[in-house]
Amino acid sequence: MKPPASAVANLHSFLEARSLDRNSLAPFADAVSPGDSLLLVGSVSSGLADTLSDIDLLLIAESDDRSSGHLTTAATEEASYLLGSTHVQVQVRIPSPETLHLLAASSDRAWAFLQDPRRTMRPPFMSDEHRALMHDISSGYPLANESIVHSWRQTLHLDDFAAFSAIYHLFGYFSRTADAHVQLLQGDAASSRWMLHGALEELAAAALCSVGETNPRRKWLQKLLSYHAGALGGDLANDLESSLLHRPTDTPSSMTSLRQPSIVDSVLERVARSFPSLSPTLQRLPTFFHPPGD
Repeated sequence: MKPPASAVANLHSFLEARSLDRNSLAPFADAVSPGDSLLLVGSVSSGLADTLSDIDLLLIAESDDRSSGHLTTAATEEASYLLGSTHVQVQVRIPSPETLHLLAASSDRAWAFLQDPRRTMRPPFMSDEHRALMHDISSGYPLANESIVHSWRQTLHLDDFAAFSAIYHLFGYFSRTADAHVQLLQGDAASSRWMLHGALEELAAAALCSVGETNPRRKWLQKLLSYHAGALGGDLANDLESSLLHRPTDTPSSMTSLRQPSIVDSVLERVARSFPSLSPTLQRLPTFFHPPGD
């Protein structure tokens, strides 16, 4: 499968298949105030859309009432519109000022961690909502006031988001495999296998970060691995995809068999090549979570 095309091409293909064109979105872009910005995000932007997909827009508004022209949502943070006379739905998400403030603080903590990753093993917590919003602002296509989008990307340190996400997912991987090992020692093989699958999702997400793909939405993991197989290397992409799709029935015998070391080593090597500053932390992660005597 080929990598996704540009956001513009993806949007054009999506609209053309529904007898629409980019002018259909002009009213949304025209309604944006000078101090706000509007981005095309989600599955249409990234080339992951299907026949049931909506068009997702992200409005970053500077006003506290989260209003921009006719895109008004009062107390809510999401508004839905039908595109013209079609059944294509447009979802406009509008983060509150408080959400944006918390997002900036979260990104500052992540950036500080990356400046000296040896000072602590555990990366600062970042919620699923914040990681999804960071990804959307980083990868979204500006439809209005592009300079404001660039300003937000600088404020949120988004040039370093892929590096932070990689170490965040790797920490999740090793933490989850350690939990799976504890369940295995306690005789709960079913819980161990379930936790292992979650760990493998973290490992696949870390590998994708090494090629700049930071989409945190788990439902797209398999498709994203296929899209980026060329950049990842076919063998690694196939091994990760096979591990995710195959749910083992045999009970792993040890921490080593839980971790599938050949795949883990390949992901660690790729992340280290992409983000050399993370190497000290990457070298210590496996031993930090490795139980004595295993």
